[in-house]
Amino acid sequence: MRLSISTRLILSFLAIILVMSALFLLLTNRVITARFTELIARSGQTYANRVAPVLKRYYVNNGSWDGLSDAAEQIKEFRDNPDNYLAKQKRDTPLANLLVASRDDRLILFAGDEIVLDTNPDAAVNVNIAQIKQYGIPIEVEGEEVGLVV
Repeated sequence: MRLSISTRLILSFLAIILVMSALFLLLTNRVITARFTELIARSGQTYANRVAPVLKRYYVNNGSWDGLSDAAEQIKEFRDNPDNYLAKQKRDTPLANLLVASRDDRLILFAGDEIVLDTNPDAAVNVNIAQIKQYGIPIEVEGEEVGLVV
């Protein structure tokens, strides 16, 4: 059984439409994912710029990132109950002042490839960490990069 020329043309056009639609969907998905990842990374730069000097001061005073998990606990406590947390702090506490300014932003501190501090470790990581790190703010002490805050 031979198909008429009009039937073959219609089937050919349908095949072309299906292939082009699939390619369009694939390309659109990749572009949106890349742009969304970039948006997330860039949106954290303002907060990271404010936090970097505080973290640098912490590193200079302590010589390492040891004990920084206490700061993560303070951040979690602040997010859970800001009024109670601030009532226990002095007004000139740098961490409390920093958190009041922007308590909803996520903060990640890398030392090399290791995550030293994550203010929201329960959050799902559905973005490319290597791509996020390219927007990080380096923390340098005596000319050596000791961390990267995102």
